[in-house]
Amino acid sequence: MNDPLNHRPYARKTIVLMTDGIHNTGQDPEPQATAAAADGIVVHTVTFSTAADQGRMQQVAANGGGQHWHADDLATLVAAFRTIAQNVPTLLTE
Repeated sequence: MNDPLNHRPYARKTIVLMTDGIHNTGQDPEPQATAAAADGIVVHTVTFSTAADQGRMQQVAANGGGQHWHADDLATLVAAFRTIAQNVPTLLTE
């Protein structure tokens, strides 16, 4: 996973998961987020739906060392992604 030929060495690995948060197939996302964090990957979550399982996705983000945002409408969704983009750590090198 840490193959230097396939990533920028100073980039912060980040996953942004947008979902309704309702787990219906595959592996449980909470331990997957924990594993990602152990591998140096930050997991942020964004839920979008009035029926979204915000609690589960808050836990996934916490396990992944990230933050959770919820959006009920397009404007809030855009704002969430804007916030994420503006807060991804930046490293300047010479």
